Amino acid sequence: MAATSTSPVCFSALYFMNMRGDVLLERTYRDDVTRTMATAFKTEIINGREHHSRNSTSTGLQTPVVNLGACTFMYKRVQNVYIVAVTRANANAVMAFSFIDALVELLKQYFGKVTEHSLKQNFVVVYELLDEILDFGFPQITSAAVLQSFITQKAVRQSLGGKNGETSSYHAAAKAKEVSMQVTGAVQWRSPGLVYKKNEVYLDIVESISVLISPSGSVLRSSATGVIQMKCFLSGMPAPPDSIPSRSFN
Repeated sequence: MAATSTSPVCFSALYFMNMRGDVLLERTYRDDVTRTMATAFKTEIINGREHHSRNSTSTGLQTPVVNLGACTFMYKRVQNVYIVAVTRANANAVMAFSFIDALVELLKQYFGKVTEHSLKQNFVVVYELLDEILDFGFPQITSAAVLQSFITQKAVRQSLGGKNGETSSYHAAAKAKEVSMQVTGAVQWRSPGLVYKKNEVYLDIVESISVLISPSGSVLRSSATGVIQMKCFLSGMPAPPDSIPSRSFN
């Protein structure tokens, strides 16, 4: 019997819902689901949980991954908001919740607390972020340091006490002048403005050979593995060449 393969995280839709099940914000990334999925989550999960709590004395917790028909719902409650991810694929649940956690931290970086009130006040910022962090349902950039370099929309920030703070921008005027690269060139693992006197790249190829030999001397099993280690001294964000001349290697 063939094992069921697990695909990477692939969201069909993402919903932000309040405790009553009303959709605050939504973004559909694929056409394999409709708005009725939000209604199904409200009926089966939110209303079902309230009915269970009123008519049962058990304290069992409901699983955060629920299959309804052909769709899988993965959700997390933050304050008075449900963040619900819907997919029809056999997605990796651990990666999905890692992305949801990263999304929550990203929203906190922009406007302090993730609540129904803060989402309504900053819906423009949230929609801009949802367009950048997911591409056709696949997670992309979730680093606040990178996203704040090209999403300069002001946000209404909430303090940790729950009171509204003053409107603040996460991009200073000095930094705004430095934003020249496009979204595809913004990476969180490389700082801008790197300059070296000489552009050099050092490559080390490290190989390891494993052999299993029987007492008679015959090879039972053998394998070879290896890694390529790179040390880079390149200025800025240079484009890689199509090929490397052989004379470049010592």
